[in-house]
Amino acid sequence: MKALIIEDDAKESNTLKKWLEQDGYTCTTASDGAIGYRKIISEDLSLAIVDLALPEMTGLEIIRKCREQNLHTPIIILSGYGDIANRISGLSAGADYFVTKPSHHDEISACIAAVMRRHDPTFAARTLHFDDISLNPLTREVVRNGHPIHLTNNEFKLLECLMRNPGRIVSPRTIIMHAWGYEAFPINSGLVEPRVYRLREKLMSFGGRDVIKNERTLGYKLK
Repeated sequence: MKALIIEDDAKESNTLKKWLEQDGYTCTTASDGAIGYRKIISEDLSLAIVDLALPEMTGLEIIRKCREQNLHTPIIILSGYGDIANRISGLSAGADYFVTKPSHHDEISACIAAVMRRHDPTFAARTLHFDDISLNPLTREVVRNGHPIHLTNNEFKLLECLMRNPGRIVSPRTIIMHAWGYEAFPINSGLVEPRVYRLREKLMSFGGRDVIKNERTLGYKLK
């Protein structure tokens, strides 16, 4: 899978490139909007991450021109201008997701996973495994040691978010973005803790060990 990062801040671009490569992507970069636009329309890409404030051509201009040409490459906006007006403008222009800087690896991974599920049927179809737990994103079945576990929609998405980031701390913000999406704005971290508690109870209902670890003030991870 190949990703394009259009970002004029070299440090930010290098950090994103490192994160995406850790997640299995081959990355190409562009430091201004015009070069980025030429790359996005000419290269075979699985994904593009685009800043809004770019020299030569803005992120919004890139997205609008791509969508006008019926280019359906998934595009995530990553910007420090995260107010409601910019979010609405970006999504209305055709972006698939909007992430506000400063970003975190787990948040970027969760957003990419959410976008790829919509665009790539093979991505959505991959059954996830951790320890003795399996989760099928298509059938929405969760099984532990042969026993089906019945979860609510948010509990399922919460577990899916953790299982797509095994061993990595996932922040409450990232979990909310994955499980509730834009319906949860402004972010309310109080949504997460009671759902984790109930999910933990359900996963342990057939005697399995507790695999969800609470990393104080940081988030949760599977371990």
